Amino acid sequence: MSKLFTLDRFAGAGLRLRSLQIRVAQDVDHCLAEPLPEPEAITSRDGEALSCRRSLCGFIEAGTGVGKTIGYLVPLLEYASQHKKRVGISTYTRFQQRQVAKDLALVQQRIFDGLDLQVAIRLGRQNFVSRERVAFWRERLKGTDLPKAWEDFFAWVDRWDESTDPLDTTFLAWREIYPDMPEFSGLAEEDFALREDEPHAWYEAHAKAAQSADVVITNHATLLIHGALKTGLLGDLDAVVVDEADRLISAAQSLLSRRLRASLVVRDLRRQYPDPREFDFAEARQEADAIQDLLRDLGETLEYRDTLLSDWPARFPEENAALRGHLERLVPLLPSPSARRDFQRVLAGLDGGETVDVVYSPIRHLPAFHIDDLEPERFVGKLFVAFGEDEVFLPRVVLVSATLSDPMTEKLDFVHQTFGLFRRPFLTSRYEPDRFGSMTFVLPDPRVGAPFLVDDEDLSERMWNPEWLAYVENALGIDDHRKLLLTPSFEDIARWMERRGLEVGKTRLHEGILYHQSDVPGAKLVQRIEQDPDVRVVITPSLWEGVNLRLDGKPWMQDVLIARVPIPPYSPLLQERKIAWRLARQAEQARKKRERGEKAVWRTEEELRAELVWESAKKALRRLRQGLGRGIRDERDTVRVWMLDPRVLFPTDALNGLLFVAAGLEDGEDLVQAAEKIPVHPALRRWSQSVPARFRGQLSNADIFLRDGTLSSLVESEGALLCTTC
Repeated sequence: MSKLFTLDRFAGAGLRLRSLQIRVAQDVDHCLAEPLPEPEAITSRDGEALSCRRSLCGFIEAGTGVGKTIGYLVPLLEYASQHKKRVGISTYTRFQQRQVAKDLALVQQRIFDGLDLQVAIRLGRQNFVSRERVAFWRERLKGTDLPKAWEDFFAWVDRWDESTDPLDTTFLAWREIYPDMPEFSGLAEEDFALREDEPHAWYEAHAKAAQSADVVITNHATLLIHGALKTGLLGDLDAVVVDEADRLISAAQSLLSRRLRASLVVRDLRRQYPDPREFDFAEARQEADAIQDLLRDLGETLEYRDTLLSDWPARFPEENAALRGHLERLVPLLPSPSARRDFQRVLAGLDGGETVDVVYSPIRHLPAFHIDDLEPERFVGKLFVAFGEDEVFLPRVVLVSATLSDPMTEKLDFVHQTFGLFRRPFLTSRYEPDRFGSMTFVLPDPRVGAPFLVDDEDLSERMWNPEWLAYVENALGIDDHRKLLLTPSFEDIARWMERRGLEVGKTRLHEGILYHQSDVPGAKLVQRIEQDPDVRVVITPSLWEGVNLRLDGKPWMQDVLIARVPIPPYSPLLQERKIAWRLARQAEQARKKRERGEKAVWRTEEELRAELVWESAKKALRRLRQGLGRGIRDERDTVRVWMLDPRVLFPTDALNGLLFVAAGLEDGEDLVQAAEKIPVHPALRRWSQSVPARFRGQLSNADIFLRDGTLSSLVESEGALLCTTC
């Protein structure tokens, strides 16, 4: 492999050869060359003797600037070519999928001098344009004065034939002609997307090609369906690199969990099945509205606290009977197989067969059913193990990401447990460039009130603090820099929109600020940002990771602002269920250890509660680090990061500078006292560990954004005092 990593080859491909990139490649090559683990003899819970086969797993954390994509592509393609084995690459985002495909083509042609492995991209159905739905709307819109773009769109679909490349029937292919779907009131991309129960020759051809291609590029959800559900959807794969591996658990959670608002589900189905011969919308809406009214009425009685659906038969027998009746009438009306399955799970929740909660949104108290999985990591763990006569679906797996390590310890010691693995992996490595980009900081004024008047992350208690809302708004207008404001939820943005008198629920550009709402997907938001010169500030919860906003070869924004630390919100009901589940699991594990004559370790309920808090802190810090990384994607990039959450621990190295700032303020003593407070939540105490190590020294040179709307330099203040004491 070393002959491929030469300065001449990389220069010829327009790439820069990096030393850490070579080390990543060596690690991947090591995982591909090592003999597979031998089967183990184990005993099942029922006492049955079984054979257990496990994947050979490696974990590589490679920070931005390492060059990880090329680093894993070169050994993976060499392995596929030399051993005639099928390999795969899985990503979480479409952006990274496209980037991998682009880099893979470059590596084949320029690094390998014309290697010709067959490559296939495996996409989900929603990426394909439905010819049937296009024909339906074409007929429905006949006689309407439509823009020319519609004629082009219809003509593009008409040109499809048996020789058309399946990927040329996707929305991605259409965007190579036009940046978006043609405009018409009430219609959007999802109105033309392929439905789950609809035949589509090109989609099926693309799926078949992916089962035999030498290299298949897919997404985490498809990989989980292939390996964890044992469907073999991708065919026989010998080795897989899981890029953006930190999002594998999120993908599992999305597969296993649902949040269902009956009226919204029915409304969305009307878009998918607009023909009344396929879907009786009026009757379905009647049942869905009745369900929503019933949940809302009961929610008022319960003060909108979450409830477990299996408790309804005993606690609310009349409401339980009414809900069951509405659900039983709704399910057969739903034309979508997945929608029917989801509401059948809700019905099962009434009988205790599924864990289903009734939950309410924080502000408007809109009710929904929430189907949750308490341990998605166990589901992910099924990717890497097989029992009995079954073969493991992924013999070799290398998991790669910029944020795999424990955010607290910054180590990979127990990373395998995060992914449901009970054996230490074959390899763990962590690489971070010493120099890559430049980052400066603006720290918050700790005197500003916390984001919420009730300062915790309980969804049912959220009340936004007007002082904090105004403080963040003031930061947006401090100068004419382009700014990306990252906030954890659309609800935050809704509060700022209300302060401006804007309609909540629809993405709006107002005075140069693009307020993002859930009606616009992240991919479309990125297009809008890059194409609309009037956008100067973006407020969004959707761009913490997986995107690369660029303009003329530089970051689109000069500033990245963090509205508040993204601590995951929690439901008290869900937290209590997790505690009960872990206590029960602990008791079962203790019983087994006693049977083996081993000593059982027992954690108290209080310790388990603390464990959940630390887990939420780790999630917050990992996401925060991803957000900070949006501003540094190239070694020449420079970004200013604003932390606008006044709850965070003020960095110790910056306290000296703060004293000098305080000396010039009438209420300077209050500023110092507020900065010395120790936050309760670990994510707020340890937020600075999300800053890449090479930039942490800059925290002592930061500015502070005071609550009066002015910026003050801690360094300049300290320097001024030093001069007077010379």
